[in-house]
Amino acid sequence: MKRNLFLLQSFILFCNLLQSQEPKLMLPIGHSLGVASANFSPDGKRIVTASLDNSVKIWEAGTGLLLANLTGHTDTVTTASFSPDGKLILSAGEDGTIKIWDANSTVLIADIKADIGKIRMAIFSPDGKKILTTNEKGACKLWDVGTGKLLVDFKGHTQMITEAWFSSNG
Repeated sequence: MKRNLFLLQSFILFCNLLQSQEPKLMLPIGHSLGVASANFSPDGKRIVTASLDNSVKIWEAGTGLLLANLTGHTDTVTTASFSPDGKLILSAGEDGTIKIWDANSTVLIADIKADIGKIRMAIFSPDGKKILTTNEKGACKLWDVGTGKLLVDFKGHTQMITEAWFSSNG
């Protein structure tokens, strides 16, 4: 009886081993490198991620379903976020560009060549009309969303600025 039990357990183990060796097709849907930032849309239904693989992805928050893959950056994307009204997506990164995408159609609306080095952070103002960026060399700049023009260059920092924020009233 013990021998039969041993043979049965051995057979089950062997079958499990065979199953684990079956080749499976795996389609890559996530980022191929690390995620640098992840942010919810204002309504909480979507998430936008920025990655070291130079891409931005939009996900359905409830299911994890990939909705869109935004490409165009040529280096690590360090930050991505939705505008306060959820209609736009902002991405920026180490290629020194600020990109603004339509959050629904995923069409690239603006490609701002910031020429400020590697951007560490970029965020929309509370009214969605301005963008604040920081970089590795201590630059902090304010940009107009509509025109892409530099509005203010905040001077004085001599080291990398990792974060900067707007007050709630802009």
